[in-house]
Amino acid sequence: MNSFETVLVLLILASSLVALILSIRSHYRVSRLIEIINVFETRVRNQSGVIKPRKRYIAFSIVCDKPVTREQLEDSFTKLYAEYFGKALFHKASPQFIFFMEDKQVGVLRVSHLYKDHALAVLGILKQVNDSKCIAIPLKTCGSLKKCRKILEKY
Repeated sequence: MNSFETVLVLLILASSLVALILSIRSHYRVSRLIEIINVFETRVRNQSGVIKPRKRYIAFSIVCDKPVTREQLEDSFTKLYAEYFGKALFHKASPQFIFFMEDKQVGVLRVSHLYKDHALAVLGILKQVNDSKCIAIPLKTCGSLKKCRKILEKY
């Protein structure tokens, strides 16, 4: 093994070590974010003390290598949500893609107000849909679908 190969092997080892450290740090940040969300979860109670669920609409844009379909996006989002928060919280949050414009790659996600931060976190860590690398960008969170549609008209 000559000196060039030795340097190359050392560079590869160093880059893999840096990648490992960054992945551990990002996992720690996501788990810390989940803890913060659970602590500061806002609840609105009615007279009997029961939480009244309300709907929130999240307008988002997705930037990918290749255009993605609504079904592909739903599958990736569902798998990622269940992986980080579990299936029980997924069903409590009941996220639904209200509509998704495949030509502009923008859409609206409906979720319970108690789990809005969970959905935003999952959109933030969504990095791949099927075989294409993607970045989901939450644009605005609204209380009505009409306001979200107005926001998406600008894009």
